[in-house]
Amino acid sequence: MTEAATKLDVTNHVIRNLIKAKILPAEQVVPRAPYQIKAVDIEREDIIEAINNRRRKRPYRDPGKSSFK
Repeated sequence: MTEAATKLDVTNHVIRNLIKAKILPAEQVVPRAPYQIKAVDIEREDIIEAINNRRRKRPYRDPGKSSFK
């Protein structure tokens, strides 16, 4: 999962969400084992599009303003 996240320039959380949403195919050989993701799957156009769509939906946060008070 970490390798896929690095290659796609996203976090592990994004990869996990794509897997849970059944957008990104992955399997675990045994429960709690790391997910196995095929290299060809992370290069698929629909996966790239799903990631780009998620990036566009992020709310804008002004880096000059802190959310902590």
